[in-house]
This record gives sequence, structure tokens and C-alpha cells, in this order.
Amino acid sequence: MLDEKKYMEIVDENDNVIKYEILLSFMLSDTGKHYVVYTDNTYNENNELNVYASIYNPLDDTKLEKIETEQEWNIINNQINKLILKK
Repeated sequence: MLDEKKYMEIVDENDNVIKYEILLSFMLSDTGKHYVVYTDNTYNENNELNVYASIYNPLDDTKLEKIETEQEWNIINNQINKLILKK
């Protein structure tokens, strides 16, 4: 069975609706925060997939918050690496 892709739509500062593919979402018990890793399926100049990560509230998923600590970024990078190794 193929994994079904999940998407979310975000309205940017210019009221444009942008569709993103959700790659991974998880909650950290240490922080009590929920995180989402997503992409717009575009590539940068090095031909690498553009991937983003944010904090979200599962009760109000219309807003995303910036990740600000290095510790959180390290955990997110570890989760992304686990995802890559599964494939």
C-alpha cells in the first residue's frame, strides 16, 4: 500500500494561498509542542528540496510559529534523518 500524501494550505502575508506537502508531524513531550515538517516541492540552486519546519497548534492549525531554539532544530533534523533512512 502506498502512503497517502497529506497537504496543508497556508495564507502568506499577501493573502496568497500556498499548498504544502506535509512530510512529518510529531509532538515532543519535553516541550509539549507540536511540530510539522513540510515542503512546497520546489528546489534550491543546489537542486535540494526546499523543506521547512514550524510549530503548530493542533486545535488551531491555521497559524504556524517559528522554531527559535537550536535544541528544537537539532531534534527536528534528527527526525528528518530518521524519515530519510526509512525510505
